[in-house]
Amino acid sequence: MAKKKNKPEKKAQSLPNRLVQGLEEVDVLIEQERWADAQELLLDLDRRFPDQPDVLAPLAHVCIEQQKWADLLYASERLAAHDPNDPDLQLALAGAYLSSGFPASALITMRTFLQRWPKHEEAGEAQHMMAELEE
Repeated sequence: MAKKKNKPEKKAQSLPNRLVQGLEEVDVLIEQERWADAQELLLDLDRRFPDQPDVLAPLAHVCIEQQKWADLLYASERLAAHDPNDPDLQLALAGAYLSSGFPASALITMRTFLQRWPKHEEAGEAQHMMAELEE
């Protein structure tokens, strides 16, 4: 719970008030592990405030909790497109492809990840996963 209170003030001030209120409601639903309700609210927020990482990141989280892989892929693709220079988002996208049953897309994304960030702390794990996929 302390993590939620430590959100940067500047970030909250730069978002529309209705979005901030909605995200606060989502935080409560997530704390209560009301995953389906949180997802429904996040999808509504995404329709009203499209392509907001502050919406897409928790959406990906609730999709993982519910094992809704197609929805996870939806959120992960949009998050990765929002910031293509974030290696963690690219790696998460590869995982979403894999979880959603798209191993070729996962392999391509991991190759790109390793080409761009060969010294990333997760590079070894990505290489291991690539080797398994290539078999």
